[in-house]
Amino acid sequence: MESLRRVVNDPNVEITPVAEFGYGPYSPVDGEVLKASRKVAGALWPGVPVVPIMTTGATDSRHLRAVGITAYGVSVSPMTKGEALTGHVAHGPDERRPAKWLADGARYLRELTYELAR
Repeated sequence: MESLRRVVNDPNVEITPVAEFGYGPYSPVDGEVLKASRKVAGALWPGVPVVPIMTTGATDSRHLRAVGITAYGVSVSPMTKGEALTGHVAHGPDERRPAKWLADGARYLRELTYELAR
């Protein structure tokens, strides 16, 4: 709250928290899911790094995690640092993603699902 007040820096703006949103425990950023993601991505896109990130905003996965089910979001289209900086990412000011990644993205999800099921 103090950070928000400092950033807004306007005594006429009232910052009041709403009701508790709820959360679940964190899903680990290492282990079988990351290992499978790297294996599949490496086979489809050699040399492309897989980087775990924490996204902001709401996610329904908190309900799964609250009952002991680890949950992850998976991006299916690679992006460069330049694309991220210009907002060509999910929920950015220019949310478009290149259609060229649609087929490879679907293939990545299929192969990742098979790899995790093994």
